[in-house]
Amino acid sequence: MVDCDGQEHRVIEKVPVLTTWSLTSASAFPAELWIRADTASIEGDRVEVTFAYSVETAEGLTGLSVPAKDVKWH
Repeated sequence: MVDCDGQEHRVIEKVPVLTTWSLTSASAFPAELWIRADTASIEGDRVEVTFAYSVETAEGLTGLSVPAKDVKWH
């Protein structure tokens, strides 16, 4: 995923934590997934999120500042 500063981040996690889809090594990649997160704060077009289910980026970050346009509100 890409944060507000344009930095790319990778999430490496078990499929059942990220989606109910049946993804396998034979699936087409990259695949677009939405990661559940809690909103920490909103400032202008930046949304600070904390990932649910103890998800982390490959760098060990538990949340990011993402563009509001990339947030799917539920």
